[in-house]
Amino acid sequence: MHGPTDVKAGPITVVCASPNTVSVSRVTSQLVNAYLSENKKRIETFDILDLPPIWVRKDMEETLPAEWVALRESVSRARALVVCGPVYYYDAGSPYNVLVEALGEGIAWKPVLLLTSAGSNRSHLAIGSLMQNLIFERHSLVFPDSVLVTKDDLVGQGMVSEQIKERLTNIVDRFIAFADATCHLHDSLEMS
Repeated sequence: MHGPTDVKAGPITVVCASPNTVSVSRVTSQLVNAYLSENKKRIETFDILDLPPIWVRKDMEETLPAEWVALRESVSRARALVVCGPVYYYDAGSPYNVLVEALGEGIAWKPVLLLTSAGSNRSHLAIGSLMQNLIFERHSLVFPDSVLVTKDDLVGQGMVSEQIKERLTNIVDRFIAFADATCHLHDSLEMS
């Protein structure tokens, strides 16, 4: 059991969960980071490529490398978590699932925004099972909206269309309002 924390004052942790050095998820993550920074939001960023590979197993909490522990600690003190990651074969990519397992109880009652990328817009429902896991198994406060960014939304190196940029900034603004409105839940539910 933990004492109350001032979650609303905490940073927003943003994770790029793409295992590729060049990807739509990576572009999305960079845009979100830039937008949050421009709007004077404190952020802590993590990149799945900077974290050593891990296996999901029973003793993983005791064997997590220091880089994963730092991510867990960041999420624990964060006011919210934003994850930008890929969809593969009409399901959340494995980096999402490893991330959720590694974060463990640190995402309980934490506002979470999932921003996905895929090869086509036919994958817009692919994160449903991940959202269910976060809600029912992890007790996360998953934002009930998302933006799917596809390769067709890119208009240049590291740039997305104005329509997608507007949708991303709109969802981030609404998510911040959601995180602010639910921050008292984190403290009260974590203590119960």
